[in-house]
This record gives sequence, C-alpha cells and structure tokens, in this order.
Amino acid sequence: MQQSHDALLQRFEPSVAMARTLGAKTVVLPYMTDEHRNEQGWNAALPNFNRFATQLKSAGFGFAYHNHDFEFTIRPGGVSLYDRLLRETDPALVKLELDIYWAAHAGEDPAALIDRLSTRLYAYHVKDMRPDRSMTAVGQGTLDFAALFKRKSGAGVQHFYVENDQAPAPYLPDITTSFRTLRALRF
Repeated sequence: MQQSHDALLQRFEPSVAMARTLGAKTVVLPYMTDEHRNEQGWNAALPNFNRFATQLKSAGFGFAYHNHDFEFTIRPGGVSLYDRLLRETDPALVKLELDIYWAAHAGEDPAALIDRLSTRLYAYHVKDMRPDRSMTAVGQGTLDFAALFKRKSGAGVQHFYVENDQAPAPYLPDITTSFRTLRALRF
C-alpha cells in the first residue's frame, strides 16, 4: 500500500488502519513533493523515514521508499539525496522499491544499483526506456530486464510492478505488450 510522507506524518494511525483494511504487509512512501526535492526539504524529511519504519514495524508492517530520478540527480555537496537515504536510514527497517526506469533515466546503471542495494530491495517498478529516454511498454525499449532480474543481489525482491507513466490511450495494448514480454522472460 502506498502512503504519502504527509499522510504518514500527519495521519499515521488512519494510514495504519487503511493498510490493515487493505491487507497490506508493507507501506510504501511512493513520492516526495517538490518542497522535499532540495537539500533543506530532504534534511527535514529524511529523519522521518526511520521513525515511520519503526512505528510501522511496531504495528506489524514493513516500510519501503520508492525512488524517482531527482534522488539521484540532486547532489548537494556532491552527495546525491539517494546516497543520503542509504546512509542515514536503517537498512533493517527502510527497504527500497527500486524504480528501474527512473534510476536509469537519472544516469544510474541499474545492474550496479541492484548489486549495491541487494538486501534492501523490496520491489521493482518495471518500465522500459526508449533511446530518447522516454517511457515505453516493457520490451519496447533498451532495458535488459532478464539480465537485471537474474542478478543474485536481487533475489530478495518480493514484488514486480509494471508501470508506464506515459502510456498512450487506449492503455490495453501497452499493458498487453508489457505482460507478454515479462511472461516470456527466462532468468
């Protein structure tokens, strides 16, 4: 189940109640709003991640953070926001939902990132990237998902979410292409 930073900060108990109602096992922080996409905002938000994870664990849930590209590209003092996330959060509590497309879009090597994140990986967001770096259905782009998924360092990944933020309507052909591609993968 996804829940915003502000919801977890201001409405924690209702967020937990919703997760229970939905039968969720993990609460994912899926997006940071613009006010957190800079050094000052990240500094204010980052300590909450460990707190959310600790409180969620006490309530019987896991916690994971979902990236976009800004965490890699915003680098105050030469250190990315993502590196700060890794360094300043408890690996046993704060897991990661790796959006492969957004990491690659930011210039990261997804294979190296998967190896680096290893036991912190909770889930993958699976979207493909065209040579012009735009999003496309899985199998229509340049990312080698079979090679990424067979990496031993990703063995603990529990969920694979197919997503295309830029899918053209009607959506069914895009979804069908992604489904067929992933179903045919062998790794």
